[in-house]
Amino acid sequence: MRIYDIHNQHPEWVENPTEHQAEIREAAHAYIWDFFKMGADVRDRVLLRDLNAIAGNRIQILTYWEYNGTPEAEPTDYRQSRAKCIILERVFRLIVRYLAYYGYALQHEDLEAFYNGRDEKELNFIKFDEWQITEPNANKDFAEVNIAELHNMLYSLEHEKDSTPHINLGDKTATALFDELKGKIDEDKDNFLWYFGDDCHRTDTSQPKPITWYGGANEFAYLCLLIKIHLSNNDANYKSNIRWKNVNKIFTNGNRNDSSWENGALPNYVSGFRNKEKLPAKFELKVFSEELKALKQLRKKMGATDND
Repeated sequence: MRIYDIHNQHPEWVENPTEHQAEIREAAHAYIWDFFKMGADVRDRVLLRDLNAIAGNRIQILTYWEYNGTPEAEPTDYRQSRAKCIILERVFRLIVRYLAYYGYALQHEDLEAFYNGRDEKELNFIKFDEWQITEPNANKDFAEVNIAELHNMLYSLEHEKDSTPHINLGDKTATALFDELKGKIDEDKDNFLWYFGDDCHRTDTSQPKPITWYGGANEFAYLCLLIKIHLSNNDANYKSNIRWKNVNKIFTNGNRNDSSWENGALPNYVSGFRNKEKLPAKFELKVFSEELKALKQLRKKMGATDND
């Protein structure tokens, strides 16, 4: 079921969502039953992908009316857009509530990745205590997570003082990476070394303009994952999340044909690469060959069939 597009599938709902509450509830419930029929290895990824798309569709509507739309000149379109947002919010919340009702809990790390890097208003329609969450624990398979603690952790980046965004890979690795990324980024080596080279490049030098990325969003997520593995001493099992908020201060998307970057798909790509989703074709980064080996070992455990 294309639940993420539910607001466009039922124009009759848009005219008056209140009159169609029962149908909206039935659609969410039907989605949950289809969800439970999925294989356990893909279930959570599909769910979070769909919820991500619902949130993305909602924020696109809100963004249009914030920056481009004129409610006074387009009252009918504005009313319909508000109704679509109501439908998307209700479906999202109903899915989460049905999951809790049937005792299905999401893993802590998956939910953290889902929220990480988002603007707070993107999910301000749902309360955190509506989620049911589990977290790995040394004494048993999963332990319940305190909702208030999770709330504080997920939004800690919004309140902390941001450090200067850079990742010190060392000049040798940074230069090799720069050479391999030609064609994917704007070719300003000095800027690249400021962000990824030794500390000397940042001494008495202000932050340059962000690096423009011209490749695909999936390739960008793959690059960020390999860098994360590198920083984790080639441990692909290391589950610390990529801080997309800071990454987006280093890079900017120059590929206007690929909007998935802005739609919050990057964490989902990373999750897929750590499991069995295909790695980006023809995007080899020899500088991270050891990191790729570690990633393939992890993927092998997950059932992936990568060709060496």
